[in-house]
Amino acid sequence: MAPNNGGLWRVARGQNSEIYNSLWFNSSWLRAETPAGWRSTHGLGLAAHEGKPWTFLRGEDRLLHTASYLGQWSNATLVSGQAAKPMDEPTAASHKYKLYVMYRAARD
Repeated sequence: MAPNNGGLWRVARGQNSEIYNSLWFNSSWLRAETPAGWRSTHGLGLAAHEGKPWTFLRGEDRLLHTASYLGQWSNATLVSGQAAKPMDEPTAASHKYKLYVMYRAARD
């Protein structure tokens, strides 16, 4: 969960590996559309940074992906090309104008 612009975002991975996300705003949960094909093998990292939520996920390809939300989710892109290979779920935090993501690296 991450606070952003007066709301509270949450993202979760279902048992079917699909991603679900919603926003708590004006005393109710609003579901945000998740792009088709988004799937993760583990939980997701979420942080608010520069006025928008960012999510980080370990894709089914075992690589680290990221996307941000500004009215709709951006396309998920790889973090550091194919170099970032998390073992499990990542975590994220925004601090002093920088966005950090942490994860345990998987051994190939």
